[in-house]
Amino acid sequence: MQHERPPETRTPRGPRRVGILSPGTSEFDSRAQRIARSLVALGDTVTIYSRRRPGLPREETLDGYRIVRIPLDRADARAEHSADAAGTADASGTTDASGTAGAGPVGRPARSAGGAQGRVRQVQVRAWDLARGGYWTWHRWSDRVAVIHRFRNFPVRPITWGRRFAASDRVEPHDIWHGMWAGSLPMLQRVRRRHGGATVYDPRDVFLRSRIYASMPTWQRRILTRIERHWAREADAIIQVSEPYAAMMQRDLGLTDVPIVRNCPDRWDPPDPRPDRIRQALGIEPDIRIVLYQGGLLVDRGIEQSMDAILDVPGAVLVLMGFGNQEARFRQMAASPMYSGKVHVIDAVPPSELLWWSASSDVMVMLYQPHTENHQYVTPQKLWEAMAAGVPVVASDLPGLASVVTPVGCGVLCDPTSPVAIADALRTILAGGTEGLREMGERGHAAAHDRYNWEVQFQVLQDVYARLPGATR
Repeated sequence: MQHERPPETRTPRGPRRVGILSPGTSEFDSRAQRIARSLVALGDTVTIYSRRRPGLPREETLDGYRIVRIPLDRADARAEHSADAAGTADASGTTDASGTAGAGPVGRPARSAGGAQGRVRQVQVRAWDLARGGYWTWHRWSDRVAVIHRFRNFPVRPITWGRRFAASDRVEPHDIWHGMWAGSLPMLQRVRRRHGGATVYDPRDVFLRSRIYASMPTWQRRILTRIERHWAREADAIIQVSEPYAAMMQRDLGLTDVPIVRNCPDRWDPPDPRPDRIRQALGIEPDIRIVLYQGGLLVDRGIEQSMDAILDVPGAVLVLMGFGNQEARFRQMAASPMYSGKVHVIDAVPPSELLWWSASSDVMVMLYQPHTENHQYVTPQKLWEAMAAGVPVVASDLPGLASVVTPVGCGVLCDPTSPVAIADALRTILAGGTEGLREMGERGHAAAHDRYNWEVQFQVLQDVYARLPGATR
C-alpha cells in the first residue's frame, strides 16, 4: 500500500524543464495531462509532445503547459504540408490576415499555387498521390501477414518516429524526458543524444503481451523482447501503473526497480445532488438506470458482450462514451432495431470532464476480455475514475481487476465473455436499489480518497524524478 509522504519532508528544489512524449494527439491522454498539470503547479516548465493530426493546432497552451504536435509519419507530414499549401493553418493552428499559411515545421513558407510554379506543384502532388496509392496498397496487403504487421508496429515505425522527432527543430532541450508506451523508447534514446537530459520510460501496459503480440511465436517474442530490453535499460528510470505489470516487465526485461505510479485521478467529491449529464444529453427518463462504458471503443473490451447483456436487463440502458477505431461500427449497431433505445453512443469528453460524466451513471462496466496476459492483469484508469466518482462497477473476474474490486467491495465480478453472466451481474447490482448502489459506491470512494488518488501517486513520481541523474532537490 502506498502512503502519501508529508509535504514538509521534501526539500525545495529549482524548476525543471520536462518534456512528455504522449502517444496519439494527446487530446484524451489523461495521464500525460495530469503529470504536466502537477509539475506546472510546482514551478516546472512542461511541454507535451504528440502527433500532428489535421484539425488540431500545432501548438497550444493548457493549464500552464504547452502541447506541441509534430508529424511523425508520411500521412502526418503530407496532411500538414497540404494544410500549409492551402493556407488553412499557421504554426498555432490559425490563419493570418491574408489567409495564407505560416511557415511549416521545417520553416518553409507555403508556395503560391499560381502560374508555372502552380502547375509544377500540381504535377508533384499528382505524382506523390500515385506513389502514395502504391505504398498504401502494399501496406494494406503486407499488414495481412502477421509477422510484417508486428515488426512494422514495433520496432520499425517507432524507430522512424524517433528519428523524425529528434530531428525536428520544434523539439527543445529538457532536463527530463518522460516517454509514454513502448513506441517512445527510440524517441527517448535519440532525443537524449541530441539534447541531453534524463529519461523516464512509462509504458502504462505490457505492450509485447497485448493485442497482436500476445500470440506471436517464441522466435518473434525473443527478438522483440531483446529490442525492448536494450532500449529500456538505457532509460534512467522505469515506472509502471500496477504491481502485476511491473512484475511482468521485471521478468521479461530483467529489471529490478520498477516503482508503481497508478493512473488515478485527483481526489474528488461528487456534488450533491449528483450530476446528471448523460440523462440530460440523451433525454433518458428518470427511472431508467444508466450503465456506462467509457474509454476506448475497441475490440476485446467487452463492448459487444455488454450490448447483448443490456437487452436482458429491464429498466436500464447502456451508454458508450469514447473514441477508437470501432466507433463507427458501434454507432451503426446502436442504431439498429436490435439495440435501438437500449444502447447509446456519445462522443468522448475532455479528461477534465470525465469524473462529472462518470458520476452521472449508476454503474460502470469494464469487461476486458481474457485473451492476453496484458488484459488479465489490467487495472484501467476507468476503474479509478469510477471509484473517485463513487460509482459501483461490473468488472471482469480477472486477477488485475479482482485484486482491487474484491477487497474494496466496490462492485461485482463476472465472466466477461458471457452476456448472460454480465446481465446477471448487472441485475444483481441494480437490485440493491438506490441505497445499495450508494453504499457500494461509497466504499470505492473511500478507497479512492485513502490511497487510489493522484495526490498519493504523484509523490512516488516526484521521488523517481528526484533520483534521476542531474536532479536537484
